[in-house]
Amino acid sequence: PVIPCESSCVNPSLLMCLPLSSNLFETNLHSHKAYIGLLAPSSEYPLAVFNAEGNFLYMRAPNGLCNSESGSIGFFGDFPEGAVVQLTQATRNDILAASQESVHQAIQNYPGQCPSASLLFSCASRRQVLGSRTCEEYQLIKLMQDGLLRSLPCFGFYTNGEIAPLQRNGVTYFHNETFVTMLLGDS
Repeated sequence: PVIPCESSCVNPSLLMCLPLSSNLFETNLHSHKAYIGLLAPSSEYPLAVFNAEGNFLYMRAPNGLCNSESGSIGFFGDFPEGAVVQLTQATRNDILAASQESVHQAIQNYPGQCPSASLLFSCASRRQVLGSRTCEEYQLIKLMQDGLLRSLPCFGFYTNGEIAPLQRNGVTYFHNETFVTMLLGDS
């Protein structure tokens, strides 16, 4: 499962994105700056993307490209037509808790008796935001109370985007700023 951070919304109103190209979108940059000050758009303030019905789809992180004249901000990945977005932020503790929640959901939804190994995929943007607390992400997972992963071989790496459904048998999306847990074994 993909677990985005328990992000809190920074802006109370939803913003519409108007695509300028495959990953450059026109937003109200002035509105964006009203919430984060003079800071450039960064992975500390990703966008939560919702479909036209208001259902959460995924997170999008800014890629550092921004044009103050046109009001455009570049992102790692596309937005669906008619997408509604909201500026968010999460604490380092929120990010670490989301990693544990991803593992917990993977264990709860594992169709077999006992997995043989786990693959862990953490977005590089999460690493950037965690800073000096990066190593805690893995340490907390290995020490989870259920003990299953203590003896289970774990492999993983940082990614520049994650591809997975939000729930079992759900639609697969390209995500940013998420943590994906995949358990391997016989069913």
